Amino acid sequence: MISRALKGLLVSSVLLLGCGSSSSGGGNGAAFVGTWTYISGSTLTPSSCMVLGTTIPPLDLTGDTVTITAGASASEIDFVEGTACTIKFTVSGTTATATSDQSCTLPVSGISAVLNVTSWTLTLSGDTLMAGFSGSAPIGGTSCTASGTGTLAKNTPDAATTDAKTSD
Repeated sequence: MISRALKGLLVSSVLLLGCGSSSSGGGNGAAFVGTWTYISGSTLTPSSCMVLGTTIPPLDLTGDTVTITAGASASEIDFVEGTACTIKFTVSGTTATATSDQSCTLPVSGISAVLNVTSWTLTLSGDTLMAGFSGSAPIGGTSCTASGTGTLAKNTPDAATTDAKTSD
C-alpha cells in the first residue's frame, strides 16, 4: 500500500508536470509580447561575488528596456535584453516561467558576466510585469549567486503618432 505522503508527492509531481506543459491550460504568450521597461526599485543583487578583489554591488535595473517576442508556440515567449541575453519562457495563464539551464550575458561594471538561470518567473497584470529571478554568476567566484525582483511597465506607442495615423 502506498503511504499518504508518497501519494501526495506523486500527485504534486503530476500537477507540476501539467503546469509546465504547453498543451494544458493553454498559454497566452501574445499578452506578454511587446517592449517593457523596468521601473524604480528593480534590482539584481549579487551575493558572495567579487571581481578582481572588488565586491560586485547590486545592479539597478531601472530604465532598462527589454523586448518580449512570440516563441515557437502560443504558449512560449522569448525575453530579450541587450544583444546577448535571450531567455525562453513557457506561459500558463498570466505566468511565464523560464526553464533552468539557460544563460544570459549582461554587462556588470564594464565586464560581460554570464548569469546561469536557476529560476525566473514573470507574472502579468494588465500592462505590468512582476519579475523574480535567481541564478549563479561564475565570473564572481564559485559561490557567487544573484537574485532579484523587478517591475516592468509596458511601453505604449506615442499618442501623437497614433493620432496622426488614425486621422489619415
